[in-house]
Amino acid sequence: MIVTYDFTNYTDVALYKPAHQSSLSKWSTVLGARGVLQLESMDREFSFHTSRERKPWWYVDLVCSYSISYIVIFDRVGYSRLSNSLKVEASLDLNTWEVIHEGLIHFNLLGQPLILPLSGEIKSRYIRLSIKNSDEDVFFHLRKVSVLVNNNALKEGEGLSNGNIANLPSYRNRLNKLDVSILGTSNSIMKGYVSALSQLDCNILKNVSVGSSHSSVIAYRLKDLEKIEFDYLIIDIFVNEDRALSQGFDLGDTTEGFLKYVKLWCAKRSVIPIILIMPTNFNENNLFLEKTIQWCKKHGLIFFNGFKFLEKFCNVYDRSLRSCFSDPAHITIFMSRLLGITLNETLLDLSFQDMRGKSAFKESKYDGDVFQYLPISNYKFPKVERKTSVMLENFLVFLKDDKLAINIEKECTLQGVVINMAKSHGILKIETMEGGFTKRLDNNYYDKDRDLWLVVWNLQKGFKLPSGQVELSCIDLDETAISLCNEDNDHRSGSTKNNPIRLEIAGLIIKYPTNQTVFKEKKFKEPDLVSRVNDNFLKNIF
Repeated sequence: MIVTYDFTNYTDVALYKPAHQSSLSKWSTVLGARGVLQLESMDREFSFHTSRERKPWWYVDLVCSYSISYIVIFDRVGYSRLSNSLKVEASLDLNTWEVIHEGLIHFNLLGQPLILPLSGEIKSRYIRLSIKNSDEDVFFHLRKVSVLVNNNALKEGEGLSNGNIANLPSYRNRLNKLDVSILGTSNSIMKGYVSALSQLDCNILKNVSVGSSHSSVIAYRLKDLEKIEFDYLIIDIFVNEDRALSQGFDLGDTTEGFLKYVKLWCAKRSVIPIILIMPTNFNENNLFLEKTIQWCKKHGLIFFNGFKFLEKFCNVYDRSLRSCFSDPAHITIFMSRLLGITLNETLLDLSFQDMRGKSAFKESKYDGDVFQYLPISNYKFPKVERKTSVMLENFLVFLKDDKLAINIEKECTLQGVVINMAKSHGILKIETMEGGFTKRLDNNYYDKDRDLWLVVWNLQKGFKLPSGQVELSCIDLDETAISLCNEDNDHRSGSTKNNPIRLEIAGLIIKYPTNQTVFKEKKFKEPDLVSRVNDNFLKNIF
């Protein structure tokens, strides 16, 4: 009786991964040991071939450590003589090996593979196959090997907790690296694409990213890059804007304004901005993705479409898009590293294109707004210094009904607020001679045991601030105040927590209209960097 298996919900994590064999032979191909790990392997009679030797072996490096569900092995077409001598082992470190199969059965008599069901009980990074107890010299050749992992277990193997991710190959060490700075949110802080860039051809001069923030983080952090010279500025703000839209907060017009301003800021410093669109899994309509691409094309901004990268990768590696995410806002660290390797390659290509004179300077006119960060910690008011290993900021502490008058030098529009999310639970009220505005700042991340979770949040439509005095205050989260609130925030769900009423505010993000500005910018023919990536590069990414 032939047992059948349903592999619909499984991914072959061995596809195109690094592999090694004990020796080569005159029948070996340019693919070498990796030949047995191709989608096309089943089209061949055999896919790797050793020399005749005593106890030949082959192994694959899965790069991450996975809980393996099945190992599927196809022998060379027409061969089954050595199948009952096959030994299969698993290892996490190449030193200690666990035997999971050792001969005893024939397979391939009717073209059927050897299928080893492991039920996810074996966790391994390396799988080794060998001919056991051979007393004479023999050849070793197989047609195809697959290592299958349940799709639900992929994110564990490819997540941050898997220490093996740090061992992804750094296959270049150029002397002349690209000088890069990064301004983003949570994806730019985690050890994903940034780590891959720094291991390859990018010298990360400064990373001024702030997690869980909106596009107004650009105005808050650009000030920290003004005295640094670099070639490229990676802007990674897409994820939280898309998250906000999925929560019913459309920040679109505001985001477009910040992207336009980045272009001007970079042009004045001969820096090329790269808009990194990190993939998300919030919804399936991709509305904000379409908007972002439209803005980039409209304003001549180069962009890396992470959604398109993910689709290309999944097509090549025959896996589902959903299996690449650890949560709706983040692809797995492993996938982020692969995205970084690909981004690195496209930046190199862009740099070579620039050096070969295939970019051109074009005179452009800027008729957008100028954005600015307005710190308020210099006012005489209760304040606290908060710091982490990478950030230090001063916050004013507003308790219930506390009020502070600040001076606005000239009329502007309030566009965002810089707060300590871990210590803010209340409503920010702003009063001017012309009216008032309230925004909820209570959130799901208030944490009495955490000193700092700095975020920069947008206002959806902005609020006009006339010149003169403006009063800021913290008001209670009672039902009346909540019902009259002008704006909620997208980091709050359900009822409010029973936390003390307080706000910690570092400053405001404001914008001014400006006179039309003329500047020169570099123009490239193809703004989408992922269009430069072909399947062959992805197949050889390891």
